[in-house]
Amino acid sequence: MPDSLLRRSRLRIRYYKLGVPWYGVVLRILIDNVSKLGLRIEPYHLFLEGLGSPRAPIVPAAGVGYEIGFLDTADIREIARMPGRNLSEEDLLSRFQKGLLCLGVKQSGAIVAFTWCNLDECAIEKHRLFSLRADEASLFDAYTIESFRGRELAPYMRYRCYEELAKLGRHRCYSVTVVFNTPAVRFKRKLGAQVLELGVFVEVLRRWRFHARLNRYRVQATQVATLT
Repeated sequence: MPDSLLRRSRLRIRYYKLGVPWYGVVLRILIDNVSKLGLRIEPYHLFLEGLGSPRAPIVPAAGVGYEIGFLDTADIREIARMPGRNLSEEDLLSRFQKGLLCLGVKQSGAIVAFTWCNLDECAIEKHRLFSLRADEASLFDAYTIESFRGRELAPYMRYRCYEELAKLGRHRCYSVTVVFNTPAVRFKRKLGAQVLELGVFVEVLRRWRFHARLNRYRVQATQVATLT
């Protein structure tokens, strides 16, 4: 069952206030609450990352006792019941049926972190931004349970995800991070990720969706793919 709205709100506030100025927290909460009324306006950054990043990724020391690998449908119930999550078992099953991959980190057999991978398109909230090439992947929905945060687990998982995707021939990765999500930006920067674009995603009544590019940043030309 999806977690309670109150608990999700508390966890979200606790997450976003890490390294975010007070006005950023206020804006983040405002965006979240306005979206519940049917209008969502979400500024975001498009990142380019992976083992081929211009700044070589540094392998973080995540400690011992972790098992990492791609999860499957047998793990759906455990993921759905994690505190702070609001996706049902049916939602997660649908992701697997669409061919999406989920890389998980376990300790003592329990999942403590995971991230999802899309090999077909880069999207934000089920809205396609662009299609992916055969050597590309899109990373999204990275999550670490609260008791394991602050252990450098997120960058460790991300780096290992790069390695596993590289085995599949996917050497260049994209990801979307909403503005003011400082914790997510911080761990991506540690791995040499670069901001490609500033954009805005708009959703009306959960029915009509569109996006627009507001700015494109200059990065090393060898790393930039044509976005279609």
